[in-house]
Amino acid sequence: MVVYCAVCGEELRRALILLPAAGHTPAAEVRENENPATCEANGSCEMVVYCAVCGEELSRETVVLPATGHTRGMGKIENRTPATCEQDGSYEIVYDCKDCGKELRRALILLPAAGHTPSAVMYENEKPAACETDGSYDTVVYCADCGGELSRETVTIPMTSHTGGTATCLEKAICEICGHPYGELAPHTPGTEYGADETNHWRTCSICGIKIDNTIGAHDFDGAQNCSVCNVTNFDYFTLTKLDDGSYAIGLNYAHDLPVGAITLPSSFRGAPITKISNGGFAGLYAIMPGKEWTITEIHISEGITTIADMAFTGTADTAIYIPESVTLIDYQAFANMTGSVIFADFVGWSVQECEMHAGPDTGGNIVIPIGEHIPLQDLSAENVFTYISNTYANYRWTKQTD
Repeated sequence: MVVYCAVCGEELRRALILLPAAGHTPAAEVRENENPATCEANGSCEMVVYCAVCGEELSRETVVLPATGHTRGMGKIENRTPATCEQDGSYEIVYDCKDCGKELRRALILLPAAGHTPSAVMYENEKPAACETDGSYDTVVYCADCGGELSRETVTIPMTSHTGGTATCLEKAICEICGHPYGELAPHTPGTEYGADETNHWRTCSICGIKIDNTIGAHDFDGAQNCSVCNVTNFDYFTLTKLDDGSYAIGLNYAHDLPVGAITLPSSFRGAPITKISNGGFAGLYAIMPGKEWTITEIHISEGITTIADMAFTGTADTAIYIPESVTLIDYQAFANMTGSVIFADFVGWSVQECEMHAGPDTGGNIVIPIGEHIPLQDLSAENVFTYISNTYANYRWTKQTD
């Protein structure tokens, strides 16, 4: 306590008076940190008392909240399997807790099989009797509810017999009653046509065209390109090189005896087309070697061949070469230094372009390089074609314009 002068305000006296503490005043309990109880697990909370005056915490106690337990809800049906005629069905009644959803109980209820109900007799798989075979039909009873087969019995219809018709090597006789073939095929009739492979030929039946085994024989070439019996090509005379597109280039096989007289180049080999005369493929100069001479008088190029490579027929001697309409490219010196004749199937659309040839790197082949402009051969004819192709334009590449 302090006393001051009423006039000047000076402090006259100061005394310390002690006031005793009043003590805390508890407030109502407060629930804190509550962890609610579930159906199966206890919960908890803290009961706290604070001073109503200063707010100081006076007490704290953890209280257990007991688990509430499950409350069963309405039952529901699951996994229903209907009963059939032969099999029991079933369903399950399931009770869940309506609070937490946990399954509390599941009961299986069986539904007994209903049994089959036979329908009227049905007739199926009817097979009429034929002249050589019995017929039949099935009597069948099905369940009217599930459609399952309850019984089946096969009834036989006795066969009849064939009559009439004439057999050939292709077809048996046809019965005039049932229209079915019967009996044996007639013997084959050998014809004048032959089938052939690379080694043999055989007579074929004039009626059906199939091989008649007892007439197989080896080819008889005797120096000719084609077999004297069946006319098949002797590929021993040729070399065939497969190209990138699957077709073949053809040339003479100079390691073999050369064919004699007129030859026709084949248009295919082993099922693939022949489209090109290979580089130097029929060059007569290369045939002049010990024990061998050029004996070919005519070379007929087959339709379908499109390209005659460089030097293909260089140096052929006294040979007539026939070029079909399918040829559209004749390369550098293809007919240079030859004697004989070149016969074109047509003279329309040809032009020439001067070229020069260089030895190919490593391979020994040739590289032909065009060095001039295209010159149309508008005056090309049967009278001047040989001079042009073997002399005047021998060092040119010939191309034909096609629509």
